[in-house]
Amino acid sequence: MVCSSRTILRHSLKNRIVPYYNFLKNLLKDDKKAALMLKRAACVRDFHNTAASCISLLQRHGVPHLSILRLLRHDVAVLFFKAEKFDEFVKMLSGMGFDPLDKNFILALRVVSGLSGESWERKMKAFKEWGLSKDEILLAFRRFPPFMALSEENISRKIEFLVTKMGWDPAAVVKVPCVLVHSMEKRIIPRCSVIQALLFKGLIKEKPPLSSFLIPIDKLFLERFVNRYQEQEPQLLDIFKEKMKVSDLGIGFEGLYELTPL
Repeated sequence: MVCSSRTILRHSLKNRIVPYYNFLKNLLKDDKKAALMLKRAACVRDFHNTAASCISLLQRHGVPHLSILRLLRHDVAVLFFKAEKFDEFVKMLSGMGFDPLDKNFILALRVVSGLSGESWERKMKAFKEWGLSKDEILLAFRRFPPFMALSEENISRKIEFLVTKMGWDPAAVVKVPCVLVHSMEKRIIPRCSVIQALLFKGLIKEKPPLSSFLIPIDKLFLERFVNRYQEQEPQLLDIFKEKMKVSDLGIGFEGLYELTPL
């Protein structure tokens, strides 16, 4: 640990390193994990007292011990905030309808603690511009908090594609908010292109739910939407791998939307 984190040597063994280590070990019940966490916590003045205040607050709100441990292991920086600011985050989530017993409470805490109030409002505005209500956005946030960590540009680009190019309703998109964290180039466009081709060729009669083709791993997607139709349309794999454009079949995104409106 000393070799991999030389900055620790700058701090007092008695006043910082030992108290911090003992605090972490008592929480994590694991010497190695406490040592790893110490490398991040040692740079924060009065970390053990600051973190203790935050953890106590979470406990008072009924957050399970296991959820607190996950927060420590995956994003200990959330506990670097002063108690007053941390309390604001917790109250904000409670006001949004989050259940402290739900594992998503901690995920949401990680998101809101990393955003300024202005940044949060810009993201809300980006969704509202697509006709979504505050309640719809917050419901999506409760379902899958990480998507609100995306930039406004990222959010708008993906919704614009799924709505204007593929014809899905914005409300349908935010019902499965996890699809928004996927890469446009590596997942969304290639898979939507395959769905386009299947619809155009009449191999499927209607658009499948977003969750059925944007969430599964590649293996399952290929089994359901490529391999199954390989004999009827051999070019599907090339479209998926982007060796061939769906427009080569004689139709584009806008044209398909006109043929198969929701």
